[in-house]
Amino acid sequence: MSRTSHYAGINKRFVAILIDSIFLTFAYLLAGVKAPDIFAENFQPDQKYFIYTILTSIVGWIYFAGMESSDLQATFGKRLLGIIVTDTQGNKISFARATGRYFAKSSCVLVWIVALIAVFIAYKAGDDSPYWVVALLIFLGGLLLGTIGYLMAAFTPEKQALHDIMARCLVVNGSGQSITIPWKLIIGLAIAAILSGRIIDAIPTDTNTTNTGTTEITLDPGNTDTDTTGTDTKVPSEIVIPPEARQFLQETPSPTENNPNIPTSGRFTVCGSEEQLLEYDNVVIDGDWKFQFSNGAGAIHIARIKMQGDSGIMRVVFPDPSEAGGFGKVQQTMHLYRSSQGLVVLGFNPMNPETGNPVTSYQPDKFLIRQEFDGSTTVRNCGDGGDGSPVNVEPYLN
Repeated sequence: MSRTSHYAGINKRFVAILIDSIFLTFAYLLAGVKAPDIFAENFQPDQKYFIYTILTSIVGWIYFAGMESSDLQATFGKRLLGIIVTDTQGNKISFARATGRYFAKSSCVLVWIVALIAVFIAYKAGDDSPYWVVALLIFLGGLLLGTIGYLMAAFTPEKQALHDIMARCLVVNGSGQSITIPWKLIIGLAIAAILSGRIIDAIPTDTNTTNTGTTEITLDPGNTDTDTTGTDTKVPSEIVIPPEARQFLQETPSPTENNPNIPTSGRFTVCGSEEQLLEYDNVVIDGDWKFQFSNGAGAIHIARIKMQGDSGIMRVVFPDPSEAGGFGKVQQTMHLYRSSQGLVVLGFNPMNPETGNPVTSYQPDKFLIRQEFDGSTTVRNCGDGGDGSPVNVEPYLN
């Protein structure tokens, strides 16, 4: 039986949660678990962020349920505030009951994980996906559930929050059955945190891959530095883009549906040779990339290409002193084909999206994507002025 005096107030419980959160944060840092910077301007939810959320939730469950079901009957935060967790009879609770209490308390977190899944799906689908609205509604629902659940402790007779009522537990002022720290549990938590960090570090970022249905092709910018013409061309590592041009790329729309005016097959000139291009339903490219390439005159072109399935939209900016701001801008409809040389992405109908007028002076872009024998993937500019020169590819971030 624990030595108790009266029920713990909501103020003590809030401070205890704050202390436990700080403790777990430092524990993750010491274990090498790197938290994603969700407030960064270029943050994008991915598989690594999803796994991070799952693993840290598991570690939190072991910490709270293990400590509150131990002889200490409290987490470190609760212990420092002199409060413990008991059943309704004042006895130590079992690990099973502590687990139920934790997941009832974390119901809002579980709801947020569902919201995260919706965000992950929305990110894959594009900016116009309805899953963004679904994710926001789920997140707000979880926030409302968590807030009301905790605030109930300020109004119930026995100072019980929603999760206390569900698990039939009390949080009271007391010293517990023992002051002995459960070292086995602490060591186990440390090992779990370290393993979580290793697992998260081992997960690759998947924002620059293409899905072929059976194999995954990575668009690797490190393998695009060989010019097939024999010219030793060096792609600059950083290009200063005017703010207006950057804004134009930022506003690249997501592709909606296949354009019936785009041919599904035909003969086209690709990298200097005429090729029969065919539609291939089992090969799709889903992603959002930044392409950097040059034309035959050496003028740098910066493009943002959004592909979904076999169709896409690409916006390009390039130096043009005759235009306002000193740069030209073009939007094209893109389509994916297969050929004897590899996958081919062709541009159609170059236009100025701000005026809706076609840009007749701009030749549609053509790109050849090919998987080499060494397992790498090369991307080449096969437009009329590209001469098969390399394309620098990276996920579009800004």
